[in-house]
Amino acid sequence: MHKKYLHNLSKYSHQGICNEIFISQEDNHQYVVKKLLNTKTDHKYSASIQQKASLFKIAPKILAKDKEFLIMQFIEGSHKQKLRREDIRQIIILLKKFHKITSKAKRVNLKKLLKQKDYHLLKYLNKFPKNMAVVHSDLNYKNIIFAKNRVYLIDFEYSSINDIYFDLASICVEFRLNNLEQRYLLGQYFKQKRANYKKLELYKDIYKRVVDVWFAKNMIK
Repeated sequence: MHKKYLHNLSKYSHQGICNEIFISQEDNHQYVVKKLLNTKTDHKYSASIQQKASLFKIAPKILAKDKEFLIMQFIEGSHKQKLRREDIRQIIILLKKFHKITSKAKRVNLKKLLKQKDYHLLKYLNKFPKNMAVVHSDLNYKNIIFAKNRVYLIDFEYSSINDIYFDLASICVEFRLNNLEQRYLLGQYFKQKRANYKKLELYKDIYKRVVDVWFAKNMIK
């Protein structure tokens, strides 16, 4: 670990739930220092996904890491809780690049993430063709940075192999997109290919229930 990054630390205004985030000032540059608190997460895997994403210039570059800390490039930008059409378009451009990342990770087991009473939703999924890829899985507004002329993703702890509709659904839910905005999102992602609005609706339902279970397990009120 490069100890120089651990000097002149100040706590970042936007904190994660499973990590502590600091800003390091060194040689007139700013860096993000993430103290890794979630022992259940495979940080080696999530760091590898972030580093691959950084090659597409859609994630901060990792500068150093060990079992306790992750040091990365600081991205100057803002978080948006409400999206305009242009914002949606930019996010879709970003996601289409991210979903091209390759990984040998196992597929996510949605059954383990749901309550037993919600297992019936998984049966409906079998009616739809699968669109599997590396997905982010946690696309709330704090994990998307709008910088100058570019959009970035951060926090890859929950990245996995899953259906891309899980990410699309998370955008719809987290940003409360209306029906027109959701159809615009699908149109931007699939272009001339046929998008499946019913599949999106199902994944929105699944996403909401997965989030509810996650918050309950982590005792977040």
